[in-house]
Amino acid sequence: MTTGQVTIRRAATADEDKVLELVERLVEFGPPAWRNAEQMVIVDKRRIAAALQAQGEDPKVMVATLGGEVAGFVHVHSLKDHYRDAPHGHVSDIVVAPAHEGHGVGRLLLDAARAWATEQGFQWLTISVFEDNRRAAEMYERAGFGRDVLRLVQPLR
Repeated sequence: MTTGQVTIRRAATADEDKVLELVERLVEFGPPAWRNAEQMVIVDKRRIAAALQAQGEDPKVMVATLGGEVAGFVHVHSLKDHYRDAPHGHVSDIVVAPAHEGHGVGRLLLDAARAWATEQGFQWLTISVFEDNRRAAEMYERAGFGRDVLRLVQPLR
């Protein structure tokens, strides 16, 4: 998918370093106090690295490139909905490089995720966002996502 100068394509082996470098942006918004940001980055990097090596369509990492530079990425995979007992598409991670924020790259990546989910035959596409990441939540809502389940957490330690 190409829009203007931005191209969306499956991530290649050559993109891995740049994609994994962007993962640290996932915790810049300040996750809840009971979450360990360093541990979150370690887990996200491990899961995204595995998705980058996947050969099929589930999971999949797609990158947005601009002038040959990785401007952002989206990591998608399937999940099983508890109430429907059926799989659906899920945006696990979406990150835009700081230099490309506010220029529609995130929206193009969401469009690519939606196209992926449609191609897989899924009826739903979900995305999760931490409560304090209001900027992202507002962008997702403008892109057509609606609130579903509010998950509350009570740390026990």
